[in-house]
Amino acid sequence: MVRYTKLLLAVLAHSATAQFVPAPTDLITKKGHAGINVRYKEVPAGICEQDPNVKSYSGYADVGEDEHIFWWFFEARNGDPKDAPLTVWINGGPGSSSMIGLFQELGPCGVDNDGTVYNNPYSWSNASNMLFVDQPATVGLSYTIPIPGYEDSDGNIVQLPSEECPDYAQQYGTCGTYSKPDIGLVPNTTASAAPNMWKTLQGFMGAFPKYARNGINFATESYGGHYGPIFNEYFVKQNAKKSHEKPHGSIKIDLENVLIGNGWFDPLIQYQAYYNFSVSPGNTYDYNPYNESVQGEWYNNLYGEGNCVDRTRECYATGRNDICAAADNFCASKVENLFDIYSGRDEYDMRELTPDPFPYAFYVEYLNSPEVQAAIGAYQNFSESSGTVSNAFGSTGDDDRESGTIEAVRKLLEAGVQVSLYFGDADYNCNWLGGQVVAEEINARGYEHAGFMNITTSDGIVHGQVRQSDLFSFVRIYESGHEVPFYQPLVSLEMFERILLRKDIATGKKHLKPHGGYRTHGTPTSDYREGNSTIVMEVLDSSATYNTTLNGPNPAKPSGSASVKLRRQEVKDKYEKPTLSLSEHVDAAENSFQIHFIHLIDFLSDSLWKVPFLVGGVGGLLSLGGGLGGGPASLGGHVLLGGCGTLAGAGLLGWGTSLGVLRVGDIGLGSILSLSIGSGGRGRRFLGNEGLQATLGTVIIGVNRRFLHTKMISQLLHVDLRDVNTNRQSDKCDDRPFRRDTG
Repeated sequence: MVRYTKLLLAVLAHSATAQFVPAPTDLITKKGHAGINVRYKEVPAGICEQDPNVKSYSGYADVGEDEHIFWWFFEARNGDPKDAPLTVWINGGPGSSSMIGLFQELGPCGVDNDGTVYNNPYSWSNASNMLFVDQPATVGLSYTIPIPGYEDSDGNIVQLPSEECPDYAQQYGTCGTYSKPDIGLVPNTTASAAPNMWKTLQGFMGAFPKYARNGINFATESYGGHYGPIFNEYFVKQNAKKSHEKPHGSIKIDLENVLIGNGWFDPLIQYQAYYNFSVSPGNTYDYNPYNESVQGEWYNNLYGEGNCVDRTRECYATGRNDICAAADNFCASKVENLFDIYSGRDEYDMRELTPDPFPYAFYVEYLNSPEVQAAIGAYQNFSESSGTVSNAFGSTGDDDRESGTIEAVRKLLEAGVQVSLYFGDADYNCNWLGGQVVAEEINARGYEHAGFMNITTSDGIVHGQVRQSDLFSFVRIYESGHEVPFYQPLVSLEMFERILLRKDIATGKKHLKPHGGYRTHGTPTSDYREGNSTIVMEVLDSSATYNTTLNGPNPAKPSGSASVKLRRQEVKDKYEKPTLSLSEHVDAAENSFQIHFIHLIDFLSDSLWKVPFLVGGVGGLLSLGGGLGGGPASLGGHVLLGGCGTLAGAGLLGWGTSLGVLRVGDIGLGSILSLSIGSGGRGRRFLGNEGLQATLGTVIIGVNRRFLHTKMISQLLHVDLRDVNTNRQSDKCDDRPFRRDTG
């Protein structure tokens, strides 16, 4: 269900800093639209946003007698904020705080391992006003009825008679202010959470009308695959109502764009995708440690009679809370959790072992400091996930319901709203293979005729591919876990900017409009394979830092050396790479060598493939190995790369005299060059020979990379999907539980 390791880390951080929080007394109260009271204060520069010229506000929208929704707003950094669009961000869960998105992903700041706040040059507030919302009540800093209490080792919140911590509670170190853990005070389905989200926006836009004049965008992730479609469909329906049919004083929410990252939409598709990602056809990192027995167990738990697929179909057919809850519990423990049991890896980034230090969780302790809580007007302790909301949604089996998400996306598109689904391809939990099938099930007009194209970005590196038809797009981001903006900040920001401007995601040069006839042209599937060069084989230290150039952790520092600052350094330009230390430059140079070699091969493949050419004597050119990686890099001799006749006739790549000793760093690549040429290498195909379907780009940048001739997930799943669609009660599929985030 939710990510157990991350929750444990959150509890541990929480337990070290919990406290009794006094009620804020310095909040300004304004009446927003629809009669919603908003209480807020201006947040001093340095608490998050570092620029004193960029304003920030935080506070509460009082959407019910005992429902108080925390929000944190940041002005757009560039241009006049009054002319900028407003983007709402919520995390998923259900029960996950949107402070995850703010501090770990795309907000103006992050928190270092020593508690220092640092600037995020790739913040989405570069392009838009940003509103981060903790919802429903009890999530993050949102509250219902504040109580004194403590959290025990099982995650239960136990109410105390007073703001004193008795002996029996002190062992947990968690005495403090919490929301009353009453599931009757919070929604228990996606649909029932939508009205308070609408009220929160009505309140904020009424209190701050100048920040919502240029369109509204809605961005979310993970369980946002439920929240995003259902909430925004609710907004569109409210817009269509006559004034006497909705709360007095409410206004239209001018919705323009919806972005959903690694979303959980349709459990029947996405539970099957766990098997597909892990076993067949497998992930693009060529990681499959599972023996025949484990694979058989996985398959039976999923497809065997009476197991996950059958139980989920029964949930869809009946809509009963108990059936859906039981189905979800079975599928989570017997299908999803097999990855955790047998791999020991992070569901949210399969490249890392658990416990995974990325993305950084240092902000949790920061938000529980009295000084910060006073600065933002908080009225309870902060935790990343609300067990109350998780339990409420779990009671209805909301996680195992499709809840009409796919049809809701169709309705948004019909209303002229742009919808983009983006997926980091190292995420197992809400993986891109399942997302690809979801995109096909949405079946937007013209999407079946679109193909995958590389995404061009300002750094000249291909970070992913997009398949787009007018205002609907599916995006795959390479070398990225669940929280895409953490792992690939530059392409995430540029993608966001293009969506706001209604430009194509692939290039950012073509203007889009509903039914305008724009299509990406390329292969029907995204076939690039990263290989296993970024698979981490040792548990990382909790102080490890992530390098977005290397797509992995920075090399460990010698003991006693000064700690390095975290991933996003202060930079002069928003697109400039973070500053690297000397040792990091060496690592980056190796990576750069690999990338530029691929660019060379791409050039050769585009311009010279028809002409036989000899790459003999490349050993001198490639003798970088001694300087960069410790070892000779002799390609040597007569390596025949070109020559249609040679390749087609011999079916070989032309062995050189010393291929076996080619080394980049500590990775031996030589023998892999017996692979043939074709798909991959950032999606390039420069020989049409069906028997030669691997890539030279694949060979150069990774280890043991292989091309598997297997059917894609869409082909594997469609028969079952078509069958189940005939039984689905789309309007009655009501909810979901405890699940899809740290994000």
